[in-house]
Amino acid sequence: MTNVIKFPGRSRPPPVAVAPTVSRHDDAMKNAVARVVGGIQLVLALLWPLLRWVLAIDVAWQFFRMLYLWKAPDAYAGWTFALHFVVFVALLLFVSSYKPRRL
Repeated sequence: MTNVIKFPGRSRPPPVAVAPTVSRHDDAMKNAVARVVGGIQLVLALLWPLLRWVLAIDVAWQFFRMLYLWKAPDAYAGWTFALHFVVFVALLLFVSSYKPRRL
């Protein structure tokens, strides 16, 4: 009842070692960039409760300014509002979803 039949296995060639193509300079540069981005994320995360309110008030101000200056030909208030809104959303996504890598 407990007969186990082993099938003959294929002989696989040993895996070939591939030399890493990343130099030490590239690795050091990645670590430096990761540290800078991690530091920026830490500062933003600590200041986020206050910064979120300030940026939300700024975006609301730009929105109402855009509505008021909608017919003015040289105001570019729509583009200014769009830029402020995109920066606010990008910072919101960065603070909420970025996880720094461990070094």
